[in-house]
Amino acid sequence: MAMTPLERVEAALRWEPVDFIPFTVYERKLPMCGLERRLRNDGLCIVDRYGGYGGGRGGVTTESQTYSEHGKRLTRTIYHTPAGDLTTVQEPMGFTTWTHEHLFKSADDYDALLCLIETAEYRPAPEPLVEAGRRWAGDAFVRGGTPNIPIQTLISHYMGTMTFGYEWIDHQDQVVRMIDALHRPFIEACHALTEVPVMAVNLGGNHTPSILGRERFEKYVVECWEEACAIMQPAGILVGSHMDDNNKHWADLIAASSLDYLEAVTPAPDCDMTLAECREAWPDKVLWINFPSSVHLSSNEVIAETCPSPANWRPWVSGSSRRPRRGTPCRPPASRPISCTRCRSRPGRT
Repeated sequence: MAMTPLERVEAALRWEPVDFIPFTVYERKLPMCGLERRLRNDGLCIVDRYGGYGGGRGGVTTESQTYSEHGKRLTRTIYHTPAGDLTTVQEPMGFTTWTHEHLFKSADDYDALLCLIETAEYRPAPEPLVEAGRRWAGDAFVRGGTPNIPIQTLISHYMGTMTFGYEWIDHQDQVVRMIDALHRPFIEACHALTEVPVMAVNLGGNHTPSILGRERFEKYVVECWEEACAIMQPAGILVGSHMDDNNKHWADLIAASSLDYLEAVTPAPDCDMTLAECREAWPDKVLWINFPSSVHLSSNEVIAETCPSPANWRPWVSGSSRRPRRGTPCRPPASRPISCTRCRSRPGRT
């Protein structure tokens, strides 16, 4: 009997045999259409992402204003903290959100930002994951996730890349103060997830060598990975990270980490490691490979070069965490999108 899409993903993550390589896509990246139905009939597994934790911010109130500017629909959110107000402006873009203004804009915002961070409290929130699993009934893999790694939260969510770079040079002590403050709610979320019925949890990701550098990656990312793994793995949770950038610069640090899987690993030509190099660098980690729309829209020759036969690189999960811009013509697959293979045992395990 054929495995369900969910069974394939779960088996691959456990280094167990599968009838076909799992092929996955995020829940928000798959428009409802005839091709979607065809892909799902062929075994495509949806990855439905949830936090698994909930909570609030005591003493902080928010208000939102939606308005139009230059033909764009924007949302301004104001956070009123006891230490001052913080404002962000974002533009909903269907399957993602573009940030026009980050919360942190200058050194005058440090006290308010610290107050916002310190008021966060997290507790287990299993209900959305349980309900999603019941609703999908084997068609989707429901995955948990922590807040992003503290330093990446500061870069991606609160400051933006350029502001973070300037602040690291001009006010490094204050930046480290924010990272240290973010550590407490991050660990709190990890503990909360041990009480949630979830198989795998992502520790955020999107780490970029040209922004973080090796030293900061090792100190502020890898150390958090190890703490999170020490909390969640004894509870039977598989732990991974979204690694969709160039990874050659710190491949050895990833190899030495306790992560169970590497999610959204993007092979050359989009990033700087081929599939073969990834498998060689990380022989004891499940590779959840990301093939972005640039590959899907390429010629058959480029696709074949990007994704040669994976027979010697098992186990792995293939998928796409990106989709083309709306209106971009997409070629339907000429044949079944899932390649037949079997997984071998994990090195060092039976």
